[in-house]
Amino acid sequence: MKLLNVIGVLVLGSILGFFGATVYSPQGAGVVKLSQSTDATPSITAHLMVDNGKKIVTARNVRLETPATVFDLLDSVADVETKTYEGLGIFINSVNGVGSSGGAWWQYWVNNEYASVAADTYSLHNNDVVLWKLTSEQEANANKTQ
Repeated sequence: MKLLNVIGVLVLGSILGFFGATVYSPQGAGVVKLSQSTDATPSITAHLMVDNGKKIVTARNVRLETPATVFDLLDSVADVETKTYEGLGIFINSVNGVGSSGGAWWQYWVNNEYASVAADTYSLHNNDVVLWKLTSEQEANANKTQ
């Protein structure tokens, strides 16, 4: 019988908790406040890969509040150093200590398409796949025409 009381309280608590009610446990064992989450912030999931020019060093799914940009995605999981160019946007100087040098710089692709705008101006959509890669101008131009 005691088990049925506990199950009943749990079921009733779940129902009442959905509406933000206070549930009292049997035999004065305490008060449990249950509340419905009011966090209705829209979000997306994006898929991020980071290639340091030699291998993919990061691959993960990331949940972001909207609106979100390609820069927001990278910045949410990596230590990023940037430079902002007025009228153009953010340029990525380094990702996790790996900097642009020797004719190679950080560039990105979204859903296998080379992006030609600054990362902080490219808006993400749910399930976008983003590749950040440290690469040379020659590779960027070759990838851009594919």
